[in-house]
Amino acid sequence: MSLRKLGLVLLCLSLVTVAVAGCGQQAAPPKEEKKATPAPAPATKPAAKPGWPTKMSIGAGSAGGGMFMAASAIAAALQKALPELGTTVEITGAAVENSQLLQAKQVEMGLITSEVAWEAFSGKYTFEGKPCTALRTIFPGYKSVNVFVVLSNSGINKLTDLNGKIVSPGTKNSANEVFATRVIEVAGIKPKGMQAMRTPDATAALQAKQIDCYQVGIPNSTTSELDFSVSGGVKLLFLEGDIAKKFAEKYPQYLQMTLEKGALKNVTQDVKHFGSYVSFFVNESSPEDLVYAIVKACYEKREEIIKNSNIELYKGMDLANIGMTTVPYHKGAIKYFQEKGIKVPDNLIPQ
Repeated sequence: MSLRKLGLVLLCLSLVTVAVAGCGQQAAPPKEEKKATPAPAPATKPAAKPGWPTKMSIGAGSAGGGMFMAASAIAAALQKALPELGTTVEITGAAVENSQLLQAKQVEMGLITSEVAWEAFSGKYTFEGKPCTALRTIFPGYKSVNVFVVLSNSGINKLTDLNGKIVSPGTKNSANEVFATRVIEVAGIKPKGMQAMRTPDATAALQAKQIDCYQVGIPNSTTSELDFSVSGGVKLLFLEGDIAKKFAEKYPQYLQMTLEKGALKNVTQDVKHFGSYVSFFVNESSPEDLVYAIVKACYEKREEIIKNSNIELYKGMDLANIGMTTVPYHKGAIKYFQEKGIKVPDNLIPQ
């Protein structure tokens, strides 16, 4: 065989070998493109009805105080019942500032004490020349009895003993501060100093003996605000005798309320004293269907509200207490009360 023919044979054999070897292997499958798993759609709150706010803030008070607790409980209920409102709680200077914020439509809802609400609506005292006539009540909250708190071992046994002492009247522009300032003026007390501060801060300052007394509304205050574990404990001071009589004559807008026995550890008997009723308010321009929905939701969620607040708010919200406000009700609230067969007093129906 010639070398040329031998070369061709070897070439053919090598090609056959490659082909056979290739037949023994499976072709690699085409690579599949990995598809990205779509991210879950972000949770969105339901769309608010026309005319309703997309965010509703409740003007409360200082963090940790009674108003803040009540506002937080209501906000939690509304977040479940009406999630489209996106209800939040706003820390404020409490009753006086809440009146101003509602009048200016800077908050959608707020807590105000009965005497401050009356003064704001009527343009009296602090609000002279700048009345908050747009205020409207939507439902009652809870009663608040004003007291002065001192250390039991301080040697302070009556209000006039506060002469030359350092007193915290309450948060700046709060109902507590207004009340304390008026009492001090009527009683002719001359404190060494007045330090406006939040109730939790005042409690700590009293325990540290940085102040001698602070004023607060109870029993809506938390037990942490009136800390009985401090050495020697604390005691409460009330207006008595001529001071009480003079105060009632000058400031008739304050209610005479009973602080029941057992409301706090050292309240061993019922005490009649000055106080107010804290209620919930809106601006009169709030849509009627919105206010109706809010009031309805709060009463339907009343059992849940008690889980996030104290018993005083639960009891105070009772429809039997709708007459405890000093400012007319919003039409949306009146509609709900009428459906429940509750008669709104004539003086609390807007003209």
